[in-house]
Amino acid sequence: LDDLRFGLVVHGLKAFLRTPNCLVCIDLLRAKTDWLIERSAESHLESHFWISDNGELIAEIQTDTRREISVCLRNSQTGQEMWKQFFPWPDPNDAFFAADSQRLVILCSRQSLFRPAPADIVTEVRPRATPTTACRLDPVTGAMIWSDVFPNMLVPDLDVERADFMGLWCSSKWLGFLDLESGVNTIIHQSSNELGWSPIRVGSTSAVAWHSRKEIGIDWFNERGTRVRHCVIDKPRARFTQLYDSGAGLVLNINFAEMFWWFGDGDQPLWSGRAKPYIYRVHRAPGTDLFVGTDGNGGRLYGFDPKTGAETLNLKPALGGVGDLSRLPGQNTLVASFRVLKSYSVSRRLLVVSMDDRSHYLDYECEDLLGTWQYGAICRAGKEGKRLAIVDLRS
Repeated sequence: LDDLRFGLVVHGLKAFLRTPNCLVCIDLLRAKTDWLIERSAESHLESHFWISDNGELIAEIQTDTRREISVCLRNSQTGQEMWKQFFPWPDPNDAFFAADSQRLVILCSRQSLFRPAPADIVTEVRPRATPTTACRLDPVTGAMIWSDVFPNMLVPDLDVERADFMGLWCSSKWLGFLDLESGVNTIIHQSSNELGWSPIRVGSTSAVAWHSRKEIGIDWFNERGTRVRHCVIDKPRARFTQLYDSGAGLVLNINFAEMFWWFGDGDQPLWSGRAKPYIYRVHRAPGTDLFVGTDGNGGRLYGFDPKTGAETLNLKPALGGVGDLSRLPGQNTLVASFRVLKSYSVSRRLLVVSMDDRSHYLDYECEDLLGTWQYGAICRAGKEGKRLAIVDLRS
């Protein structure tokens, strides 16, 4: 791996890896290359992937040195290019695919439409967002089905949140929904409070965090925009609220900092806790603890009893945190890169944690955790992280 700028997506037992020099399909069970396409390093600086629901088609967003965007669709079995579309979108901050395996929808933030605050105004650190351009393409032909610019639809720049985008969005006091089928964007609720980013689907409802001068909370809305549940917590001076879906319950966090409230499946907090210094990931499965990964100076992996809030696990790397804490698909297993020495010259190890009994161990070297698959993890390894490691945790 010649460069840190690459992307990875996993579908079943296949992984598609992009580096500045090539695009490669890897059979994860055999740890063998199915196909590899070499290309110019200068023309592919950024990349994101979309895979059809049957796994037969894979699309890639490419941004070249002139900041021009293109979408290329390939046969996932052979790597053969089927079509390529170019987009004259000015000054793109970033582009990504919606999380819809049936509809090929590409979204792009538009810096040209973004007006930053004056330099003399100090603002709190928060996810940056800009107005959004979006379009839907026919996966078979590449033809445009719909295209539009949405000045009021602000999508966060955080990759974790973009990877789950399915049309729901928040902007200041508005909760909206972009219908990926038709391209119709609708404001479904206007709040008197400041809404947090990234609303979450909970069954047939949408949950969104909010804050006012003296309070924070969560509101739940049905598809018509009617509020069906409401929670208020006395908490003044909140500047930002963030809602996380653990996989088995909701977590409300404020100001990107350490304090959070555990809701589980209910509409009232069961308890509050702290996880220093900055919360990045939360995971839970039915019947297990709540696991929280933090990053920054002093970051670590916490476990909490979901009924009482009692701390059950506290693992601290020698250096850095566990902001890349990830769960294996369909498994009660967590993985993260973990430093055992206070030195950047020594490669990190792969931390493996059982969600069922909190047992944990360190496995293969893992300079960076790229992703997970059904049976393990995919890492950068070796000196300076120039090797690709496929870890099978069944052994």
